Amino acid sequence: MENLKEILDEFAPLLATELRLISQRNFALEDEELSKEVSTLVFEYFFPLLEISFYPTNADQDQLGYKELMEGQAILGGIPENQLALLDKERNALSKTYQDLGNTFAHWFANIWEQNGGKDLDIPAFLLTDDDSMMKFDLNKKIWLKDDSYK
Repeated sequence: MENLKEILDEFAPLLATELRLISQRNFALEDEELSKEVSTLVFEYFFPLLEISFYPTNADQDQLGYKELMEGQAILGGIPENQLALLDKERNALSKTYQDLGNTFAHWFANIWEQNGGKDLDIPAFLLTDDDSMMKFDLNKKIWLKDDSYK
């Protein structure tokens, strides 16, 4: 999908607002007293529509809250159904095309995270995919890592 960056950029201001709130320690916690326990920030995107959710975890990887970012808007919602089906097929095969799309999305997201103060939190932050790759993207270092939580 050659125009993915253009599509993503349409959503950048909305995502920036959400990420700025998180960078100000608005973690969507079930109980605000849990704020001191937050040790990792996790963002998960759901392909092929690229819906994004957020949840903070503690040292035991217990989820402390949850929020759908951009109110569950599907970034690729305007893509024709046949293209979405093809993207889903690419995801299931973990193809090079799918990996390229994932890289584009991850770096776009990490740049917005950084521009809106995310790195200033000094808390590990990761972008997870909903595929079988068992990889996560470190938003502060901008690299893919094997997700050790898969065992």
